Amino acid sequence: MSERIIDGEDVFYKHPEKEGQSVFHQLIRKHPNSMCMYPFTHLNMKPSGRLAPCFRSHSTGDLFEESMLNAWNNEAMLNLRKTMLSGELPEECLSCKKLEEAGSFSYRQESLRDVTIHKEWRPQLEKLNLETGEMPNEIKQVEVRFSNICNLKCRMCGPEYSSKWERDFRRSTPIAEWQRKNGHKYAGPLAQLDRRAKNDYKQGMLDFFKVNAKHLEYVMITGGEPLMDDSQFEALEILKPYGENMVLEYTTNLTTLGSDKYSALDYWPHFDSILLKVSFDGDPVIYPVVRSGASIEDVEKNIEKLFNRFPQDPNAKFKNFPGDKVVVIATFTSSVYNVGRIVEAAKYFTKLGGVFHSSQVRQPDFLNSQILPKEVKEQFTEKATAFVDNIEKEIEPYWGMPIWHQQDVKDMQMRRINRFIKNCIKFMNSEDKSDLFPKFLEFNALSEEECEHSIFDVYPEWKKYV
Repeated sequence: MSERIIDGEDVFYKHPEKEGQSVFHQLIRKHPNSMCMYPFTHLNMKPSGRLAPCFRSHSTGDLFEESMLNAWNNEAMLNLRKTMLSGELPEECLSCKKLEEAGSFSYRQESLRDVTIHKEWRPQLEKLNLETGEMPNEIKQVEVRFSNICNLKCRMCGPEYSSKWERDFRRSTPIAEWQRKNGHKYAGPLAQLDRRAKNDYKQGMLDFFKVNAKHLEYVMITGGEPLMDDSQFEALEILKPYGENMVLEYTTNLTTLGSDKYSALDYWPHFDSILLKVSFDGDPVIYPVVRSGASIEDVEKNIEKLFNRFPQDPNAKFKNFPGDKVVVIATFTSSVYNVGRIVEAAKYFTKLGGVFHSSQVRQPDFLNSQILPKEVKEQFTEKATAFVDNIEKEIEPYWGMPIWHQQDVKDMQMRRINRFIKNCIKFMNSEDKSDLFPKFLEFNALSEEECEHSIFDVYPEWKKYV
């Protein structure tokens, strides 16, 4: 692979000595294994009321007990920041610690890279009280989840993020009961939602937007399926006056572009840009297996509508992402189901004009890619390695969309594919949990009773393990 493509490995968090003398640079040089940008710029919230510095972190607050602004500098957040400043990773950050121990890059490390939005917020650390850990109430980035309303019941999802899964857990269906007995990471948010008014949760977030909108520069909206939820459109009404300086990022299945009452196409023109992390999780072969109840053709049609309304500009200014009004970030959440199709996904996403992105399923453990048998891992590793080692030639037939007309943007896509595929394969091989593969097959058997698409149509050789 050419040096031009792999230069993305030369990242700041690996080479902090190359940079300047700001507070950020001083702290990262002093504490390279614990510092993270999220607790100093970002707040995450979920409909269970949980508040945290990022979606991977354990809870540091509860929206039903305090306002979001009060939670920004509550005792838990101050202690978390001070722990980082002492050179240790806080207990709340166990997820990133596990990823780094497995040899994968983590969200903590991602926040320190020179090619992410977080770089623009490094000056916020000049305002940090190094003794107390306190930050001013000028939150730059939030991730909001108004509800778990969703039209799908994807196999790797659960009740906190899907109303259809929630229905199963409430009814104690056989597949829900099996998951309860076999390690689904289910912390009881449904009980909290029963006990507390959903309107109080929504109002708490809307009140936060009214007060903090002038400071926000990046709003991440997820669900459930956020484009089905009227609440997020109510939030956009509040944010709209500040929209020209604000980026909206959605995590969406993009099977719809709005609810019965609202359309995203009426709101998005008021904002600087829209990044759509579209949850594909694979190419058309594995998609209907993983994303139960979805039609990939519907998603493709909606992408076409978006590009017709907001055309891709081959001459758009390139920064961290192409400078288009709407950028599709095609997302691959790697699991036992789809890691074997990551090469096909990279080609398919590129053909659609989607920027490649991936993450890992860590919980529940029976869907983690580490549970695959050794011979399957070896097969997938060989296939992925051959692809990334020859990526320029392999990806050449898929550069048809206008977004790829600049060489810098092509290079970005190849860097991302190279890095994310290697990361997924490295994570898969970092631990042998193949003793859990029979548990996966049990879960899969229950899943396939209510899904017309079978995993064995994709990997027929797996039948021998049943």
